[in-house]
Amino acid sequence: REGEGLSRDDILDAVWGRHFIGDLKIVDVNIRRIRQKLEDEPSDPRYIETLWGFGYRWKRSGF
Repeated sequence: REGEGLSRDDILDAVWGRHFIGDLKIVDVNIRRIRQKLEDEPSDPRYIETLWGFGYRWKRSGF
């Protein structure tokens, strides 16, 4: 879904399922962990873009 913004709810449903009981922040925590492994500079991400107040997007220009 390159270039398409995904809400935190969409990511949560796709990964943990619709019946997950917990906090939406689990998505943010895991995105941070992925960035630490994937990005050269996790604080200035090239691949996973934050869409403030919504979710995340895989950047087309990342590679």
